[in-house]
Amino acid sequence: MELELSPHNARILDSLLKTETIIIKISENIIIQELSDSKSLLIQITLFPLFFTEYLQNDLNFSFSFSTPKFFKKGMKSLRIVITDLIISLSWKFNTYNYYKEIYISSTELYSLDFNEIKSINLDLVLLFEIIKYLKSDVIVLKFLENYFIISGENKSEKAVVYMENNFNEILKFPQKNIKTILELMTDTDECMLSIDKLKKTACFISKFPEYLLSIFTALL
Repeated sequence: MELELSPHNARILDSLLKTETIIIKISENIIIQELSDSKSLLIQITLFPLFFTEYLQNDLNFSFSFSTPKFFKKGMKSLRIVITDLIISLSWKFNTYNYYKEIYISSTELYSLDFNEIKSINLDLVLLFEIIKYLKSDVIVLKFLENYFIISGENKSEKAVVYMENNFNEILKFPQKNIKTILELMTDTDECMLSIDKLKKTACFISKFPEYLLSIFTALL
């Protein structure tokens, strides 16, 4: 069944798709399995971009997988994850049009972490901060726990990752506060401006930001 769009909402959605705005939410499930050679693990994470899903026939989704040396052993203090031949595929349908985008990353080492200092529940979030370096979107919207962050401006991906890495523990402990959302970062046209209530209704759910992050948004403009 096709979903009806008003001309105004259709323009908003079309603008977001053309600018490749990506709103990302980490899925709750991370698939980790030991490969047959018993020397490496296959980790697969599914990410769900969320924007205007009420107007789309199917939820948007893409997944990636990679293998890493088996460092999940007792006594190991470090975990190095290397992504090789990574392919991220995005596909969705809007009315009668099919959209498809593929991002290919070859032999890219992402990071090295102290495994003892990283809780497993946060491993997927750290991975996401590294992956967004390679997502070439005009605006990046990250979900960190129950908060969403809008990042825009020159070198936004790199700045977002560096900031999140440097303030990882502080972000986890900082209390949530409602602040004014910088909605103008979502689009370049006045007709696409949305109120926070409208965003909630269209499955964006951008409502809570740590107040101290407002300065970085301003700096990135």
